[in-house]
Amino acid sequence: TKYIQKLKVGDRIAATMTNGTFTFPKDDRTPMVMTGLGTGIAPIRSFVQDRMYKKTVLKKEVGPMVVFYGCRHEREEFFYKEEWELYKKEGVLTTLINAFSHDKPHYPPKMIFVN
Repeated sequence: TKYIQKLKVGDRIAATMTNGTFTFPKDDRTPMVMTGLGTGIAPIRSFVQDRMYKKTVLKKEVGPMVVFYGCRHEREEFFYKEEWELYKKEGVLTTLINAFSHDKPHYPPKMIFVN
């Protein structure tokens, strides 16, 4: 931000920290459907990484996972593309559904609303 850009090394700022609000299901076989928009996909990614670890390292059975990932442009904002493919290949991510609202042939966008 511009505020941070103007700070000098050693300047003091007021800040707070809040513990995360996401919780993992107790049963790793519980199906999960998750949605993430742009950079908001990072917490969703952590759930998939957790299941990947449990399946490949701990050899646990994990349930299906479906992720809806929406952003404006695939080329500029579709983060972790190779990682998502790996999760699908390993059978951790069942389905990845993308919505790129500003890419052709879908521009002007056909709206996809996720609540």
